Amino acid sequence: MVIMANNVGESTMDIKAGFCNADPITQQGKRIQMAQIMSVPLLPIVVLVVETIVSLMDAVAVHSYFNDIKDQVRGISQLGVVISALTFEHGLGVYYLSANSSITFSENLTHRFLETDRALSDLHSWPDLTAFNSTFSNRDDFLQELNKQRNLLLERNLTLDEFTQFYSEANTFFDDTL
Repeated sequence: MVIMANNVGESTMDIKAGFCNADPITQQGKRIQMAQIMSVPLLPIVVLVVETIVSLMDAVAVHSYFNDIKDQVRGISQLGVVISALTFEHGLGVYYLSANSSITFSENLTHRFLETDRALSDLHSWPDLTAFNSTFSNRDDFLQELNKQRNLLLERNLTLDEFTQFYSEANTFFDDTL
């Protein structure tokens, strides 16, 4: 801090300290005074920009969180459609085996197979329960085994218990995913 006394007969003193020690007549004093003038409006602007960036980062995190929830709900909904289609297909198959149904009923059953295939193809991601059963480890293996069961059903080359066992395992697999 510099204290300067005025000797011209006045009893006042000039106190010049730190950043406020700017003589507007000198070139450096002009720069200091310009920085002081600019810092007054810039400081709130910088604070607002930082606050906006932090708010934007929070909004992106919340948006990502809700997108994850939306994807989970979509996946669960798709699994529900698959379980429903498999259950309906199983019910029709049991009726077909036990009632010794006609060819027109087998056409309805074939239509139901297509509905189940559509539900399986609409499934966004395949459940990851590889420890459950190697038949269900991926969509292609599952569809291959499902089509094998369907062909055996249409040819009536399996028992009701064998047919029910496969669909029970399939439903258990998809239920455990939920």
